[in-house]
Amino acid sequence: MKHLVLSMVITISLSGGHAVLFPKQQETHSKDFNIEECPTIEVDCLSPTEEGADIKYIARVNGAGYKRKLVYHWTVTRGEIMSGQGTLSITVKAERSGTEIGATLEVKGLPERCDGKAICRLSHY
Repeated sequence: MKHLVLSMVITISLSGGHAVLFPKQQETHSKDFNIEECPTIEVDCLSPTEEGADIKYIARVNGAGYKRKLVYHWTVTRGEIMSGQGTLSITVKAERSGTEIGATLEVKGLPERCDGKAICRLSHY
């Protein structure tokens, strides 16, 4: 069995999503790659208008692509999720007034190199 060894230099242009292969024989081959941008993830904390009222957290995921199946998982500190787990918005009941409540959204289903978390903290009175 004979083996063919081919030496080449590969250059990748991230902005164009195009790779050009240059073998030593100076033959040129090219291959297009789909290089995705990482989306932006934002979480807004909506201050309650009354003391002791529930807190609403609303998230936005921009640039993830419509073909991706995303899963949303919320965690909170010093409170309890009353509704919305698995969606882009949750309602949280604070443990007590006068405390800071934080909500973290983890978005699963993004490319591995992308940061899939966003946090919002709110002082609750």
